[in-house]
Amino acid sequence: MMTRFEREQWQIAAGSGLQVFDTPLGKLGILICYDNEFPLLARTLAEAGVDLILAPSCTDTEAGFYRVRIGAQARALENQIAVLQSPTVGLAPWSPALDENIGRAALYVPSDYGMPATGVIAESTELCPTRSRWLIAELDLDEVRRVREAGQVFTRRDWPTQFDDGRLVLR
Repeated sequence: MMTRFEREQWQIAAGSGLQVFDTPLGKLGILICYDNEFPLLARTLAEAGVDLILAPSCTDTEAGFYRVRIGAQARALENQIAVLQSPTVGLAPWSPALDENIGRAALYVPSDYGMPATGVIAESTELCPTRSRWLIAELDLDEVRRVREAGQVFTRRDWPTQFDDGRLVLR
């Protein structure tokens, strides 16, 4: 999904679709920045078997950072997957695209049995516009998968699939 700036100022068009990457860690997907604000993109990756979404972002306002953050955490909850948000941070006066960025890296999971109640495995130390911070965390994707099979709720399974004459049809 292109932001207004990308479409209107840079004349950038969207790519051809989403990809799933089979890795030794598991199946990964990528949603870049604004993509995290659209539930159906993450849902498409979840239905393709993704366990972890990588969410790089480039936000130049605090509001932009929080839109991506809230979206990334919501995607983890809705799809019972993990989402790793990795923002660009700091000043880059040499680049009109990056100029000044604000952000905070974090790893989100569904709030459920065996997971943090907050849904946050880890986050970098501060929301910072001038310097980056490393985020080092451990994630057991088998535990994330277990939540989908034996959690308190089944948000991934119970996702509405269609509408019939204006009525929502659930699985």
